Parts: sequence; structure tokens; C-alpha cells
Amino acid sequence: MARSRLLIGGICAVFVCIAACTSFGSAESPAPEPSSDGGGGEEGQAPGTSDASGPDGNIDVPPGGDAGSGMIVVIPGPGGFAIDSHEVTVAQYTAFQIASAGFDSGIPRCAWRMTYAPAANCPLDARPDVPMTCVDWCSAAAYCAWADARLCGRIGGGAATSDTFTDPALNEWTRACTGGPTADRWCYGDEPNTTACNTTALDVGALSPVGKLAACVGGVDGLHDMSGNAWEWTNGCNENQDDPSNDGCPFRGGGYRGGLDGSKCAVGSYLRRGAALQDIGFRCCKSL
Repeated sequence: MARSRLLIGGICAVFVCIAACTSFGSAESPAPEPSSDGGGGEEGQAPGTSDASGPDGNIDVPPGGDAGSGMIVVIPGPGGFAIDSHEVTVAQYTAFQIASAGFDSGIPRCAWRMTYAPAANCPLDARPDVPMTCVDWCSAAAYCAWADARLCGRIGGGAATSDTFTDPALNEWTRACTGGPTADRWCYGDEPNTTACNTTALDVGALSPVGKLAACVGGVDGLHDMSGNAWEWTNGCNENQDDPSNDGCPFRGGGYRGGLDGSKCAVGSYLRRGAALQDIGFRCCKSL
């Protein structure tokens, strides 16, 4: 039975932290090159980010409503797909945590992931209407499976590896962000806009509530924050590590600690499957 993705009450206080993790591949400044095996790189933070951190420390997750969890159809009909209108929020993910005890995502290379709590020692922003961050790839994929959906991947099904990042005809996330055939653009258009989306150019210094920035919409009507705010896990991991938690997995779209160029639709990088950061979240896709 498909589970509801709305927060239906009973939100309890959740204390969260996150572990420092490894990342590689900057879209905007020199960084260690991805290893050939797709594993993690040097210790650090998401590509092109500053050292500034958001709200931190053992924060209670307050009660709150869902910000709206409708999906936007990008390609209609058989073989088509829909995508979440915004990044999965703290409120939505908290509902999942409450309801998902014993839930199995069914992903063999995530069998090591026994719980879906945010990682320890993370400066999680616990406002209910901001993107859920501080969760690894397996936790993000589990949420999508619980919600009768999946992480965005290749159009027509399967994983979307780095060679598809610049091809809207092959990659669901890229197609949704661009709304058409050209990947070298932002979700809102071909020309940069320093105030449209939440990057360092806007200088908010923290996550924004999903859908708050009215100009950060596209590449299809009703689709919010595909550029900036939180980077987003997608489906396309390199399954070539002895320890599956070290597989390199893609994340897309830029974040509030990254610059304008890093929030283009064609940009992506890799982080190990078991890592989590305060500016990496996710949204789900669903086949039609």
C-alpha cells in the first residue's frame, strides 16, 4: 500500500546531529578529481562551498505542516515521469521516520543501513518547511521507496550516470531542471540571476523554505528550487566498492553554500553513498 507523504500529526521531537563526510569534484573551483573507482575523495564539504554552517546542534524538530507534496509531470504518458515539486522537507521526512520502523527499502547495496535517522554531529536545520538534509543516499532512497516513488534516474528507468548529466534526453533530473533540450542553463533560464535562487550570490547563508523564492521556478511550471538551496541525491551510483557505503553517488543542482555556476542544470558531482552533509537533500521521481 502506498504510504501518505503528508505529515499527519504526531510529530515528536527528534534530536539530530551529523558526521563529517567526504566529497569530491567541484563545479566551481579546483578540487580533487573523482577516483576512477567512484569512491569518496578527500575530507571536506560539498563542491564550491564555504565553511559557513547553518543552524546547528541538537535541535528539536517542531510540529509543522507539509509545504505541499504534489508531483509535477515532466514527460506525460508511458515512459514518462513526474518529479516532486520541491525538495523533500524536514516535516515530510519526520513523518517517514515516525512511520517507517522496520521498513526495508529493498535496495541490496543499502542493506547495511538499518535506520534512517539523520547522521550524528550534523548542523541540521530543523525548520519543518526547509529541505531535509543530513541524510545519506540510502536514507533518501528509502524515503522515496516508502512514498511509492524513487530517486530520479535515467529516463525510461535505471541509473543515470555522469555521462547523462548534460543530456536532458537521458537524465530525468536534468530534463526536469531544463524543461527542454539545453542543459547549459539554470532552472529559471539561460542568463544568470543572482537573486533568483538560494546560492552564495543571494547570500542567505542558510536553507530557505521550499518554494519561498518565487523566481526560482522551472524548467517546468510549478517546479521549485532545482537550482540552489540544497544539492539533491540522484540515482546513478558507481557500484564498484567492496563496502557499498563507499560507492560514489551523484548529487545535483547546487546549494546555498555554493556559487551561481554550480547551480546550473548540467552540474553534478559524486559523494560516497554513506556520507551526509548539511546542504545535500533530495526529491523523488515517479514513473508514469
